[in-house]
Amino acid sequence: SAWVVTNNTFIDCQVGAFIGGGRENRVTHNRFVRCGTVQHLDNIGMLVQKDFNNCSQVAPPFQTNCNPGAAEWMVTRSIASGEW
Repeated sequence: SAWVVTNNTFIDCQVGAFIGGGRENRVTHNRFVRCGTVQHLDNIGMLVQKDFNNCSQVAPPFQTNCNPGAAEWMVTRSIASGEW
């Protein structure tokens, strides 16, 4: 919940912004170039992937099924974390 996705450029992607539920998410002032789907919204976090959101393992994306842990890794430990 309360994700803010703003001032980004998505180029040559299948899905630009993918939000799997939550409240008060804001996707504003983004640029999408050659993207198959600009924004995908659903409530998968409450259904199929419920366990993927109720976890604490911090690891890179695709090395964990823990969505909050992957997000935390991206903003605190990835190479780009200094930019965020």
